[in-house]
Amino acid sequence: MVNSKTAKVTTSGATSKHRKKRINDSHAAISYDQLCDIHDTQREAHLKASTTTKQYGEYVQRGRTFLKTLVEAKQTTASCAAEHGDLDEFSKAFDDAPNRFSSEALELFLVEKCLNRGLGNSTAWGVLSAYKALWDRQGDKYRGSYSCDEATGRVSGNPASSAVVKDILKTIENKNGANGTS
Repeated sequence: MVNSKTAKVTTSGATSKHRKKRINDSHAAISYDQLCDIHDTQREAHLKASTTTKQYGEYVQRGRTFLKTLVEAKQTTASCAAEHGDLDEFSKAFDDAPNRFSSEALELFLVEKCLNRGLGNSTAWGVLSAYKALWDRQGDKYRGSYSCDEATGRVSGNPASSAVVKDILKTIENKNGANGTS
Protein backbone atom coordinates (compact mmCIF):
# COMPACT_ATOMS: atom_id res chain seq x y z
CA MET A 1 0.00 0.00 0.00
CA VAL A 2 1.29 3.44 -0.91
CA ASN A 3 1.68 5.98 1.85
CA SER A 4 -0.78 8.81 1.26
CA LYS A 5 1.94 11.40 1.84
CA THR A 6 4.85 9.96 -0.16
CA ALA A 7 5.48 7.51 -2.96
CA LYS A 8 8.72 5.98 -4.20
CA VAL A 9 9.80 6.99 -7.67
CA THR A 10 12.45 5.01 -9.49
CA THR A 11 14.78 6.95 -11.74
CA SER A 12 16.40 5.43 -14.78
CA GLY A 13 20.15 5.16 -14.94
CA ALA A 14 23.03 2.88 -14.02
CA THR A 15 22.33 3.16 -10.32
CA SER A 16 18.79 2.72 -9.16
CA LYS A 17 18.22 5.47 -6.63
CA HIS A 18 14.93 6.09 -4.90
CA ARG A 19 13.64 9.53 -4.26
CA LYS A 20 10.52 10.42 -2.39
CA LYS A 21 8.05 12.53 -4.26
CA ARG A 22 5.64 14.62 -2.30
CA ILE A 23 2.00 14.04 -3.22
CA ASN A 24 -0.12 17.13 -3.01
CA ASP A 25 -2.77 16.70 -0.31
CA SER A 26 -3.85 20.32 -0.44
CA HIS A 27 -6.92 19.59 -2.62
CA ALA A 28 -10.16 20.62 -0.99
CA ALA A 29 -12.55 17.79 -0.24
CA ILE A 30 -15.08 17.27 -3.01
CA SER A 31 -18.70 16.31 -2.69
CA TYR A 32 -20.23 12.89 -3.05
CA ASP A 33 -21.98 13.98 -6.27
CA GLN A 34 -18.69 15.19 -7.74
CA LEU A 35 -17.01 11.88 -6.92
CA CYS A 36 -19.90 10.00 -8.53
CA ASP A 37 -19.58 12.15 -11.66
CA ILE A 38 -15.83 11.49 -11.82
CA HIS A 39 -16.47 7.78 -11.30
CA ASP A 40 -19.07 7.63 -14.08
CA THR A 41 -17.07 9.57 -16.66
CA GLN A 42 -13.79 7.75 -15.95
CA ARG A 43 -15.48 4.36 -15.90
CA GLU A 44 -17.19 5.08 -19.21
CA ALA A 45 -13.94 6.35 -20.72
CA HIS A 46 -11.62 3.62 -19.51
CA LEU A 47 -13.53 0.42 -18.67
CA LYS A 48 -13.52 -0.72 -22.29
CA ALA A 49 -11.64 0.56 -25.32
CA SER A 50 -13.58 3.22 -27.20
CA THR A 51 -13.85 1.07 -30.34
CA THR A 52 -15.18 -1.83 -28.26
CA THR A 53 -17.74 0.44 -26.59
CA LYS A 54 -18.81 1.75 -30.00
CA GLN A 55 -19.14 -1.77 -31.44
CA TYR A 56 -21.12 -2.95 -28.41
CA GLY A 57 -23.47 0.02 -28.80
CA GLU A 58 -24.05 -0.94 -32.43
CA TYR A 59 -24.83 -4.57 -31.50
CA VAL A 60 -27.28 -3.41 -28.84
CA GLN A 61 -28.98 -1.00 -31.26
CA ARG A 62 -29.27 -3.72 -33.92
CA GLY A 63 -30.69 -6.07 -31.29
CA ARG A 64 -33.30 -3.51 -30.26
CA THR A 65 -34.27 -2.97 -33.90
CA PHE A 66 -34.56 -6.74 -34.39
CA LEU A 67 -36.72 -7.06 -31.27
CA LYS A 68 -39.01 -4.21 -32.34
CA THR A 69 -39.52 -5.85 -35.75
CA LEU A 70 -40.14 -9.23 -34.14
CA VAL A 71 -42.73 -7.80 -31.72
CA GLU A 72 -44.51 -5.87 -34.51
CA ALA A 73 -44.76 -9.05 -36.59
CA LYS A 74 -46.04 -11.00 -33.60
CA GLN A 75 -48.65 -8.33 -32.75
CA THR A 76 -50.30 -8.83 -36.13
CA THR A 77 -50.75 -12.53 -35.40
CA ALA A 78 -51.47 -12.39 -31.63
CA SER A 79 -54.86 -13.90 -30.94
CA CYS A 80 -55.63 -12.89 -27.36
CA ALA A 81 -55.20 -9.99 -24.96
CA ALA A 82 -52.98 -12.05 -22.62
CA GLU A 83 -50.54 -12.65 -25.46
CA HIS A 84 -50.46 -8.90 -26.16
CA GLY A 85 -49.65 -8.28 -22.48
CA ASP A 86 -46.68 -10.59 -22.68
CA LEU A 87 -45.64 -8.91 -25.93
CA ASP A 88 -45.49 -5.57 -24.13
CA GLU A 89 -43.03 -7.01 -21.61
CA PHE A 90 -41.21 -8.97 -24.32
CA SER A 91 -40.70 -5.71 -26.26
CA LYS A 92 -38.68 -4.40 -23.28
CA ALA A 93 -36.36 -7.43 -23.13
CA PHE A 94 -33.36 -5.44 -24.42
CA ASP A 95 -33.86 -2.46 -22.10
CA ASP A 96 -31.06 -1.47 -19.74
CA ALA A 97 -32.77 -3.41 -16.94
CA PRO A 98 -33.44 -6.96 -18.17
CA ASN A 99 -36.74 -8.76 -17.64
CA ARG A 100 -37.91 -12.37 -17.72
CA PHE A 101 -37.82 -12.40 -21.54
CA SER A 102 -34.30 -11.02 -21.96
CA SER A 103 -32.51 -14.37 -22.24
CA GLU A 104 -35.08 -15.65 -24.75
CA ALA A 105 -34.81 -12.46 -26.83
CA LEU A 106 -31.00 -12.69 -26.82
CA GLU A 107 -31.21 -16.33 -27.87
CA LEU A 108 -33.52 -15.42 -30.78
CA PHE A 109 -31.25 -12.55 -31.84
CA LEU A 110 -28.29 -14.95 -31.93
CA VAL A 111 -30.37 -17.45 -33.93
CA GLU A 112 -31.26 -14.73 -36.45
CA LYS A 113 -27.71 -13.40 -36.82
CA CYS A 114 -25.72 -16.62 -36.75
CA LEU A 115 -27.99 -19.50 -37.75
CA ASN A 116 -30.42 -17.77 -40.11
CA ARG A 117 -28.02 -15.25 -41.72
CA GLY A 118 -24.98 -17.53 -41.40
CA LEU A 119 -22.71 -15.11 -39.55
CA GLY A 120 -19.82 -16.60 -37.59
CA ASN A 121 -18.59 -17.14 -34.07
CA SER A 122 -17.09 -13.68 -33.79
CA THR A 123 -20.53 -12.14 -34.36
CA ALA A 124 -22.06 -14.44 -31.76
CA TRP A 125 -19.39 -13.53 -29.22
CA GLY A 126 -19.69 -9.83 -30.07
CA VAL A 127 -23.47 -9.83 -29.55
CA LEU A 128 -23.17 -11.85 -26.35
CA SER A 129 -20.42 -9.58 -24.98
CA ALA A 130 -22.37 -6.43 -25.85
CA TYR A 131 -25.46 -7.53 -23.94
CA LYS A 132 -23.43 -8.93 -21.07
CA ALA A 133 -21.69 -5.55 -20.75
CA LEU A 134 -25.02 -3.68 -21.02
CA TRP A 135 -26.56 -5.61 -18.14
CA ASP A 136 -23.34 -5.73 -16.08
CA ARG A 137 -23.29 -1.92 -16.11
CA GLN A 138 -26.57 -1.87 -14.21
CA GLY A 139 -24.77 -2.87 -11.00
CA ASP A 140 -24.46 -6.03 -8.96
CA LYS A 141 -28.13 -6.96 -9.35
CA TYR A 142 -27.60 -8.16 -12.92
CA ARG A 143 -24.10 -9.60 -12.62
CA GLY A 144 -23.20 -13.24 -12.20
CA SER A 145 -25.27 -16.38 -12.62
CA TYR A 146 -28.68 -15.86 -14.14
CA SER A 147 -31.94 -16.87 -12.53
CA CYS A 148 -35.56 -15.90 -13.04
CA ASP A 149 -38.30 -16.52 -10.49
CA GLU A 150 -41.06 -17.98 -12.66
CA ALA A 151 -43.78 -16.97 -10.19
CA THR A 152 -42.83 -13.29 -10.00
CA GLY A 153 -40.79 -12.84 -13.19
CA ARG A 154 -38.02 -11.28 -11.09
CA VAL A 155 -34.59 -11.52 -12.71
CA SER A 156 -31.26 -11.73 -10.95
CA GLY A 157 -27.91 -12.21 -12.57
CA ASN A 158 -27.07 -11.58 -16.20
CA PRO A 159 -29.40 -13.02 -18.88
CA ALA A 160 -26.35 -13.32 -21.17
CA SER A 161 -25.15 -15.99 -18.72
CA SER A 162 -28.37 -18.03 -18.92
CA ALA A 163 -28.41 -21.68 -19.93
CA VAL A 164 -30.42 -21.04 -23.13
CA VAL A 165 -27.90 -18.43 -24.29
CA LYS A 166 -24.95 -20.69 -23.47
CA ASP A 167 -26.63 -23.55 -25.35
CA ILE A 168 -27.28 -21.49 -28.49
CA LEU A 169 -23.72 -20.16 -28.40
CA LYS A 170 -22.40 -23.73 -28.24
CA THR A 171 -24.73 -24.67 -31.11
CA ILE A 172 -23.37 -21.80 -33.21
CA GLU A 173 -19.78 -22.74 -32.41
CA ASN A 174 -20.40 -26.41 -33.26
CA LYS A 175 -22.17 -25.51 -36.52
CA ASN A 176 -19.38 -23.19 -37.55
CA GLY A 177 -16.73 -25.70 -36.52
CA ALA A 178 -18.39 -28.31 -38.67
CA ASN A 179 -18.49 -25.88 -41.60
CA GLY A 180 -15.03 -24.45 -40.95
CA THR A 181 -16.45 -20.95 -40.40
CA SER A 182 -15.22 -18.57 -37.73
